[in-house]
Amino acid sequence: MKLRTALILILPLILLLSCRHREQRWSRVDVSTIPLEKITIRRYEKAVFNVDRNNLRDGLKRLAVHYSVFLQDNLDTLKLIHISEYLDDPVIQDVYHATMSKYPALDDIEDQLTTAFKYVVHYFPSEHIPQVYSYISGLDYQEPVLYNDSALVIALDIYLDPDYDVYQKLGLPEYIIRRFDKRYLVRDCIDEMMSVQLRTPAPGNTLLDRMMYEGKRLLLLDAILPEIPDTIKIRYTPVQLEWCKKNESNLWKFMIQNNLLYSTDNQIINKFFVDGPFTSGFEGSPSRLGSWLGWQIIRAYMDHHADISLPVLITETDSRKILMDSGYKPAR
Repeated sequence: MKLRTALILILPLILLLSCRHREQRWSRVDVSTIPLEKITIRRYEKAVFNVDRNNLRDGLKRLAVHYSVFLQDNLDTLKLIHISEYLDDPVIQDVYHATMSKYPALDDIEDQLTTAFKYVVHYFPSEHIPQVYSYISGLDYQEPVLYNDSALVIALDIYLDPDYDVYQKLGLPEYIIRRFDKRYLVRDCIDEMMSVQLRTPAPGNTLLDRMMYEGKRLLLLDAILPEIPDTIKIRYTPVQLEWCKKNESNLWKFMIQNNLLYSTDNQIINKFFVDGPFTSGFEGSPSRLGSWLGWQIIRAYMDHHADISLPVLITETDSRKILMDSGYKPAR
């Protein structure tokens, strides 16, 4: 009985120390000496809404020098008509004014991105740091951030606060509107950038492969944004995250007992990764339970392998090996 009592007392301490070790691995990295100039966001929405409407073509040509990601030299009549209609649209105008009220300046976002990009350079020295732009997307909530090797483009109109009345008129579910919050902006930028890192090599086609892919994606947020809470990283509410923690052991047991890890059935796989208000069949759960479980496995794997770098982790495609080497075993 004494031994059992001791184990009960020690187990929470082991879990706490493991959590602290993980947090320290990422937070103790010093990026202050990395020579990266402060990021400056080029604000296309300000520039285009202040262009001379009586001389639109010439005004846009001048803007194209600095905003070629939005404008090309061939400003034909059809392109001018589209831009003019965009600028005259009453909904777009309302969104623009709301954006200017919410974001008269972007100094804090620029500071956060500068720090995050220093972490990117630390872990991926050859990674190109893009020029960052902001714009009004016309409420394109499906692609709030766009990224290629030279440009990162942020739709500021998707981060105006969940209570913004125009969002309610879109008829979107609450779990989506909840993310239209400034707290997710930098997180979404880094997630979009790092998802490019994960495209090669391509993941396999089993449920475990997808879990490892999503787990790596979330672990990259651990490393590059060590100060933001897990709720923001995985886009859960505190209640949803607590559900996952409380049900981790039962969820893992369900996966094992039903032989799901190596399933290639898309219907089964999608059940654990599709976005939504919950995961079908799990009362009170959030959606994307496969992503959350994959995250815990990848965290455990990196906890056990302090010598493995992020680039090496990304290129490891043997999901079974990662699982076995992780020592992952959720507490009962």
